[in-house]
Amino acid sequence: MKQPSEIFFADEKTAKRFHQLEEGTHEERFLYNLISKKIDELSQDAIAGKQIKKACIPKHYRLFDNLWKIDLNDRWRLIYTILTDDQGRISLIIDWLDHKEYEKLLNYRVK
Repeated sequence: MKQPSEIFFADEKTAKRFHQLEEGTHEERFLYNLISKKIDELSQDAIAGKQIKKACIPKHYRLFDNLWKIDLNDRWRLIYTILTDDQGRISLIIDWLDHKEYEKLLNYRVK
């Protein structure tokens, strides 16, 4: 069952980084479009991504009770959390990372 959500950015800095991509290089505009498509997808279904195990959540993300990731493509990952309020679900966009940064951040071992 799909669980629609409103989309927000974790903070102004993250929102600004996202909007700057739209005016950036060809690669940055490509990334902006990937993120935009996933934002649309998350607005339709907050649980479209995969939940990250609590034991794997890095220290600087531990202020969030849950952490999710969704693949933007084979190279990029979007990190978000799901919150609830009286109005329903909120997907809070925290960050986006390339695959290598994501693996390093979550201490995954590459074979």
